[in-house]
Amino acid sequence: MTYDGIIFDLEGTMQKAGYFNSPRPVFVEGLVVGIKKLAEKYPLFIVSNCGNRMLNHFLDTDNMRSYFRDWECLGNTGLGKAENIKDVITRNNLKSTLYVGDSFADIEAAKTAGAAYIHAAYGLDGWADNEKNFQNFADIVKYLT
Repeated sequence: MTYDGIIFDLEGTMQKAGYFNSPRPVFVEGLVVGIKKLAEKYPLFIVSNCGNRMLNHFLDTDNMRSYFRDWECLGNTGLGKAENIKDVITRNNLKSTLYVGDSFADIEAAKTAGAAYIHAAYGLDGWADNEKNFQNFADIVKYLT
């Protein structure tokens, strides 16, 4: 399948969970190299249920902001993840979008928003039955490139 955009969840998918107050975000292994590689092939986006401060902290680390074309979070809109995914899809005129998440709620949000889905099984909810699961970020990159 060819995608005209990939939307990533933040915590658990790209950033390790539970490091809210760290001086710098703790990225999942292989994130920086993987995001650079993916950004060469796809427009990248972020939709997260986090606050605005956490999202900007991530974007301001290791020049991450330069790899993502748009982003949205609960802290900006007060809306749920499905609505924010739909908004990013609409704002960027995306027709064939993939959402990469790590929770069972992410699966439902992607489907509600009309996005394809793959699952970061190394994140919050572990293995998701009936979904394409990945054990690490490098495998997601390999699959998409």
